[in-house]
Formats: sequence, structure tokens, C-alpha cells
Amino acid sequence: MLTVGTGTLAVHRLVQAVTRTPSPGDPHRDPQAIDAAHHQATGQLAAAIPADWQDPAGWPGWRMLLPHVEALASHSPPDTDTQATAYLLNQAGLFLEDQGQPGRAAGYLQRALADRLRVLGADHPDTLASRNNLAYAFQAAGDLGRAIPLHEQVLADSARVLGADHPDTLTSRNNLAYAFQAAGDLGR
Repeated sequence: MLTVGTGTLAVHRLVQAVTRTPSPGDPHRDPQAIDAAHHQATGQLAAAIPADWQDPAGWPGWRMLLPHVEALASHSPPDTDTQATAYLLNQAGLFLEDQGQPGRAAGYLQRALADRLRVLGADHPDTLASRNNLAYAFQAAGDLGRAIPLHEQVLADSARVLGADHPDTLTSRNNLAYAFQAAGDLGR
């Protein structure tokens, strides 16, 4: 049921399912213990993320982590996500988008954005970055109808929150211009 290797721990799916399910009277399966384990697993996954999703040296690590990120996301309701969960999902989305999977990336990035909106608020720099990342994934998927309004919102919010000359605002302006170019709207 448990397999321990050098730097790895594998848990059988049945054991995983049982340990995720609260059971009255079982001290090892009370809701608080399950929540604590969930938060610990999230923290461990976030800590194991390779430093740069674009660095090929980290790709094998990402490929090992992604099934665990997927399991974490699929077995926990979004309203229980924390800032660490949002970070984990955002980074996974960036990796997937960079690997040519913008549709799959968008799912992670949408949830990361929703988490950051709920946990950090609409004007937090991490929330603005999540919105930008989602817009870029939509653009990479060819969905300019969804990408451009998000890019416009990121630019307006970044200028308001960070200032017109902030590097993130200038990046947002560049990303919007690139989206207009991709849409064939060179006038804008």
C-alpha cells in the first residue's frame, strides 16, 4: 500500500481515497486532520516546483509533479484553496502553456486566478499576474475573443494600481499590443 524509495513515497489509490474521506469516530480521518494533511501536501508540492518552468533541466521534475498537482486539484473544492494552492496551480499552468498545452494550462490558470481573487483581492500584484497569465494562455490557444478583454483589464488595473510607468504595466501594454497584432488589428 505504501512504497518508499529514495526521495519518493508512493501511496496506493485506495489508501489515498480512504485517507481523503472523513469518518466519524476515526481519529486519523477527522476533517481537521484531513485539512491539515491537504495543506501539508500543497506546501510540499509547491516547495518541489522547479525554479524555472522554461528551463529544460526542470522539465523531468515537472512531469513527475503534474499528476500530483492534478490529483490535488481534482480532489479538493476550489473554495478551500489557499495562496499556496494558487501559486502551485499558476506555476503548473505556466509550465503547461510553455509546453504547448494552452487549453490544459487555462484550466489551472483560471482556478489560480479565482483563488487569488478570493484570497488576495482584485488589486494584488499576484492577482494581476494571474489574470495576465490566463490572457496569454487564451491567446496561445487562439481564443483572442477572451484574451483581448483580459489583457485590457490587466492593463487598466495595472496602470491604476502600480502606475503607468511600472514595469508590469509596460509588460501589460506590450501583451495587449501583441494580442491586437495577432487579431490583425494593427490600428489598435
